[in-house]
Amino acid sequence: MMAEQLALDLAKYSIRVNALCPGWIDTPFNSAYERQLGGREALEDVVARRVPLGRFGSVGEIADAILFLVSERSSYITGHALVIDGGERLVGAGPLK
Repeated sequence: MMAEQLALDLAKYSIRVNALCPGWIDTPFNSAYERQLGGREALEDVVARRVPLGRFGSVGEIADAILFLVSERSSYITGHALVIDGGERLVGAGPLK
């Protein structure tokens, strides 16, 4: 909602506002989950079960989305939340198993 409101407020200045909503991206941020679940392999199993594409996203995939949103190729997009989660939102979120 914040991106939508900012997009409405700033459109008159030709400023676009969008949000990026990443899912499971393979970064050190996941280390707490790894420890909680008992290691990297256990976390990979969770991601494989929860994410329809069956894997972590990469930092490069997030970077590509950012480059698109800041480029002229997205010049008519504002107030959008771009979800990059390998389809996880399609199956819903539940507790980590």
